[in-house]
Amino acid sequence: MKAKLSHNPKVQKLINHIAGQIREYADEQLLYIENLKNIGIAISTEKDTGNILELILNAAISYTNADGATIYMLSSDAKELDFRIIYNKSLNVKIHFEQGKSTWSSIPLYEEDGSKRQKNLAACVFHCEKELVFDNIYEQNVFDTSGTK
Repeated sequence: MKAKLSHNPKVQKLINHIAGQIREYADEQLLYIENLKNIGIAISTEKDTGNILELILNAAISYTNADGATIYMLSSDAKELDFRIIYNKSLNVKIHFEQGKSTWSSIPLYEEDGSKRQKNLAACVFHCEKELVFDNIYEQNVFDTSGTK
């Protein structure tokens, strides 16, 4: 129901548009809250960590409107990142590996000399312990993306 708040039709149209935008935003926020609630329930009831990780990944993609995302698990020797879930919307790719059964090569966290590997995005995020965001990962010159194209 639209309330009439102005006698000026242009102002009323603007008010209605803004109210519609606020409604859409509120609906999105309710969806995010529902997703977080479902993740919380899954954490306390789900026995398969892969399912929990998939819920988390889907919520993160939805919330950030990301085109792609990957979940890695730290290898048992803490020297590599093992792929668990790979998602890319534009390429229509979604791969879910069971823990320890990835067919993709793990990502080394350290160079041969023992120094922290910084040219790989995932390794860099692991070492610096913060997220990095790019409008287009392929339009930057800091990280080597040749293996992901």
